[in-house]
Amino acid sequence: MANSGVGQSIKFIGRLVRPHWVPFAIAVLGGAIFAAGAVAGAVILGRVVDDVILPAFDQGQDVSMSTVLGWGAVLLAVVLVRIIGVI
Repeated sequence: MANSGVGQSIKFIGRLVRPHWVPFAIAVLGGAIFAAGAVAGAVILGRVVDDVILPAFDQGQDVSMSTVLGWGAVLLAVVLVRIIGVI
C-alpha cells in the first residue's frame, strides 16, 4: 500500500499535518461538533413537530406554554452547539 496512490496520499497528508497538528485537531473537533449539532437539530426538530406542532394542528389539543418554551430552549441549545462548532 505504501507505493500505491492511496498510500502516497496518506503519507503526503501526514507530512502536511505533522507540523500543524494542533490547528488540524481543533478543526477536526470543530467539524465533529458541527456535524453532531446538525444531527441533533434534525432529531430535535422532528420531536418538536411530533410533540408540539402536530398535536396543536391535527388533534386540536392545547399545547402548554411550558412545552413550547421547553422545546424552544432545546432548539436554542442545539443552535448554540452548532455555533460553537463553527467558531
